[in-house]
Amino acid sequence: ANTTLTPVIDNNNNVDKIIAIDSDISKLKKAEAEILQQKEEILTQRDELQKLNATKDRFFSIIAHDLRGPLGTVINSTGIILENYDLFDDEDRKKMLTEIHKSSLTTYNLLENLLNWSRSQRGELKFHPDKVDVNLILTEVVELLNVSAVNKRISLNFEETEQYFAFADENMVSTIVRNLVNNAIKFTGENGRVLLKVEEYDAHKLVISVSDTGVGIPENNKSKLFKIEEQTTSLGTNNEKGTGLGLVLCYELVKKNQGEIWFESTANVGTVFYFTLQKWIES
Repeated sequence: ANTTLTPVIDNNNNVDKIIAIDSDISKLKKAEAEILQQKEEILTQRDELQKLNATKDRFFSIIAHDLRGPLGTVINSTGIILENYDLFDDEDRKKMLTEIHKSSLTTYNLLENLLNWSRSQRGELKFHPDKVDVNLILTEVVELLNVSAVNKRISLNFEETEQYFAFADENMVSTIVRNLVNNAIKFTGENGRVLLKVEEYDAHKLVISVSDTGVGIPENNKSKLFKIEEQTTSLGTNNEKGTGLGLVLCYELVKKNQGEIWFESTANVGTVFYFTLQKWIES
């Protein structure tokens, strides 16, 4: 309540009495609080809209620029081969087909990441956690990407110690590991090493690591890696192109599996990415 005091003056200019009026201002205070809350909500919505616009711009930039690049390589290379097929020997054709294959893989991986990230943002990426053989996933990823590693004379290995099982979505875990290993190969030079491990993190979690002996992450990129609205594209050691979308997707998928993801990196020494998964507990 709010009290207003009003003096009453008599004919001799003296205070004869004071009138006190009590007012209930609770409604006014409530209205003020609601206005403040609305202002905060408007500011929050504005920040969200700015973030969404930045995300949208980055998304279309990936589609318009980074997707067009490898597709252009495929189109140009196949055109040259078709027009000059008889002028090339087998070694020349093999070199060109190798480049076409690399560009095709880049395009495929980018499309897969774009689709998965887009589905994740729309809430359409279904999460089906179950008992997952982590060792098997790491072994399969090593087998899948070993050709890419061998082409750069990189040693790619999974250091298997014990058998580990997680409570997670198998497809998501495979996508996470695949992206991390792809990145490790991309930023590691000839005669380098990429190593995968899985260990117990604590009583309830496992930690998977992907380490490399590559170029490391520039200091100005470290805070941007898991944000799609930030530009973090860097060329690999063989000028491989990328978008940074793979790490953004990894972040999203790790979170869906109730895990954490982080990294350690030193320039010209290497990088280690870690992420945790819930352990499978036999009931």
